[in-house]
Amino acid sequence: MKWVIIVVLPLAILTLVYYISVIDPNSEGILKLKNSSTEEVEPGAQMNFQETNAAIEEDFTFDMSELAVQNAIHHMSHQKVEADKKWGVLPLTEERVDRLLEVVQHNREDYKHGSIYEEILLKWQNKNFTSVDDDHNAIWELQDGSVGRATGIMSAEEEQEFIEEKFSNRQ
Repeated sequence: MKWVIIVVLPLAILTLVYYISVIDPNSEGILKLKNSSTEEVEPGAQMNFQETNAAIEEDFTFDMSELAVQNAIHHMSHQKVEADKKWGVLPLTEERVDRLLEVVQHNREDYKHGSIYEEILLKWQNKNFTSVDDDHNAIWELQDGSVGRATGIMSAEEEQEFIEEKFSNRQ
């Protein structure tokens, strides 16, 4: 019994002290670490327009070339990445991601880099943009990019400004 007091009690006290020191008291009953940084998984900004599936299907047909798929992914990524130069923009919408993923999966065997496109689009379909800069650069490298490498991910505010600047005429 003596070993319980010598071993277990100090461990219990250390655990309690650790818990008090690292748990955010303002977490409203939810266990949340102090100063924890969570990566943004939801898109940071909102599009103020909807596109019809018919219009998207016209743009993203099942006979799209591999270069057209690369361009679409590349241009959509510009909405979320920081880069010195950006040529080409497309709104990054759920509808576009869904349709482009269908096109890529339909042509998986025909596209040389189909698995790369599918991996990127599956992340985006799940609203995971935590590595969108790497996604941009993967496509940029496939296209032998020399200027415009992504250097980071825009904040939600920066993305909203980009959307308003580039796509306000679509609303």
